[in-house]
Amino acid sequence: AATASAQIATDSSLANVIANISSNKVTSYPLLCIPGAWSTGISGAVGGCTITQYVTAPSIVIAMFDGHCQVASGWLYTGISVNGDFPLTSDISTSPMASSAGYAPSHTYSTVWENTRTARAAYVAPFTTLTLQVKWLSSASGAGCNGYSVKAMVISDNALPTLPNQARFRAGNIFGCTYASWSYSITVAQNNIACTASFTSPYNMISWSFFGGHELQTAGSNYGFISIDGDAVAPMADYTTVNSVSSSYTGASSWEGFNSGRLKYLAAGTHTAALSFYPPTGATAVAFNGGGLLGLYIPTDPSVGAGQVFRASANT
Repeated sequence: AATASAQIATDSSLANVIANISSNKVTSYPLLCIPGAWSTGISGAVGGCTITQYVTAPSIVIAMFDGHCQVASGWLYTGISVNGDFPLTSDISTSPMASSAGYAPSHTYSTVWENTRTARAAYVAPFTTLTLQVKWLSSASGAGCNGYSVKAMVISDNALPTLPNQARFRAGNIFGCTYASWSYSITVAQNNIACTASFTSPYNMISWSFFGGHELQTAGSNYGFISIDGDAVAPMADYTTVNSVSSSYTGASSWEGFNSGRLKYLAAGTHTAALSFYPPTGATAVAFNGGGLLGLYIPTDPSVGAGQVFRASANT
């Protein structure tokens, strides 16, 4: 398996970054791993590049895999393991959903190169070593991924110096859900909610959420998106709404990876994220398999407002 050491992406010198981490002053820092070669061959259960980082304060980590993958035959899963929690050594379609699809792995049958993406969110206890690793599982030889990397951001509790102890980062900052079976059948021309996850903070917060799985329909198309407190029900009806919730959209008639994510500023209280789909009229036999939703929230300093979450817009 290709491996690489964690790289700290910063404008400062590496020595200063390490010194700041050791003195517990750094509040957040990005990490990166890339393989030692452009192409990684995959047969069976394989581990890819690894990030290892010592964490000194209660923290949360967001990690994202991007690359392009294909199979010669059969299927291929791609996932991100946090401290070995996701071994990915058996077909997750026959594994308990709570311990498999809940990690939102990518899944493909494509015999041509296609974009592949998956993500993870996790809590990291203080004074522990964080290990992130790409995990693959293929049903046949001849699978592979090219040009991939894993990008991660560790955000420390020290980013919130003005909040009292009850707002410290903890495992409860992470949320997620799966549905009850491997396959979720989607009804045409109506909002479909596959699963929901609720989270609560006594302070205003910034939430990040992501869903992953694979999808097809025999005709037509489908939108996939994350609704927060019911703010997106039928996104295809309005161009502005489609873009603001970062909908994924496909017309593929064969199984392909289907994923998207979003950020949102939220007031203190309880909120609900919903893994949602809406296939417009004309779609047939729409299905979503092996999927899950995951996310996290970051309690904010009272001075932080909705302007801290931004999106680009363009005149076309």
